[in-house]
Amino acid sequence: IARVPDHSDTDNNGTDWISSSTITPGAPNSGAPCSPHVATLSDIRAHNLTTGVPTLLDTFVVTRGIVNIDNGQLDSTGNSKFYFQDDDAGCNVFRGTVPAGIVAGDCVIVSGWVEHYNGLTEIVASGAGNCLFQVQVTTHVTPPTPSIITGSTPFEAYEGMLVRMNNVTITDGTWPPEGSYGDMVITDADGTIGLTINKWTNVD
Repeated sequence: IARVPDHSDTDNNGTDWISSSTITPGAPNSGAPCSPHVATLSDIRAHNLTTGVPTLLDTFVVTRGIVNIDNGQLDSTGNSKFYFQDDDAGCNVFRGTVPAGIVAGDCVIVSGWVEHYNGLTEIVASGAGNCLFQVQVTTHVTPPTPSIITGSTPFEAYEGMLVRMNNVTITDGTWPPEGSYGDMVITDADGTIGLTINKWTNVD
C-alpha cells in the first residue's frame, strides 16, 4: 500500500492509502498544497455577465451560511443535496459525504468546488487539486425566514434562497402527481413566471 499523493489526512485508511507499485517511504508528496479561496456566498454566486457562468467556476472555496432546507428533502434518491444562505445570497451543495442529520437552521462551513449545472451554481465534492470536500456544522439557529417575492421580482438574485410568493394562480399546467415532474405557469398581481416541481422532491 502507498500514500495517496497530495491528499489530506482524513484518519480513514481506506481513503488515505491505495494499492500501488510506487514505493513511497521517505518521499515527499509532489504538487502544490491545497490553497482554498475564502469566499462569501455573494462571491460564489457572482456571474460573468456575458456567459452567466460563475466567476469562481472550478475554484475550491470555503464559505459559510445557514441551511434553509433539510438535507435530502429535495432528493429522494438518498444522495446529499441541500441549500444554504446568508442575508445576501444562497447556493446548492450537491453530493459528497456530509454529516448525518443536516436540517434547516444548521450553521455550516462548506469547503468544495464551485460548479455550474443548467444555470444552477453548486458547490460539489470533487474537482482539480488536492483539497478536501467538507461540511462542518458549527451551531443551530432559527431557520431563515422566506423572502417575499412577486411576479415582477428579479429572480436570479434569489437563487438558492428560501422565498415565498403569495396569492398565486396557476394559469397553465397542473400540479403533478407524486413522483412526476410538473411545469406550470403561475401569476400574481405583479407578473407571470414559470414554476417547476421536481419529481425527486420529498416536499409535501
